[in-house]
Amino acid sequence: MKWFGNPWPSDELRAAVCEDDRDRVPPPPPEEECGLCGKPIGENAQGVVVPHVEADRTSPWLSWVENRYIHLGCLLSNIGV
Repeated sequence: MKWFGNPWPSDELRAAVCEDDRDRVPPPPPEEECGLCGKPIGENAQGVVVPHVEADRTSPWLSWVENRYIHLGCLLSNIGV
């Protein structure tokens, strides 16, 4: 899974998703909206990038997929942590 921002919970003690810096992507522009809450990602945010498929698209399937940035807090609140 791709992730952005600082590793969590810290640089020394990283969650499994943050272990490999090769999966780290540049942060989105601050005005980019979170794919879950719809609020701007903001500066210095942490989170993940997930593929999203729009159900109403009729073009070839590869063009359906777009990456969405998700706040770390939004991700965790949606998986019950």
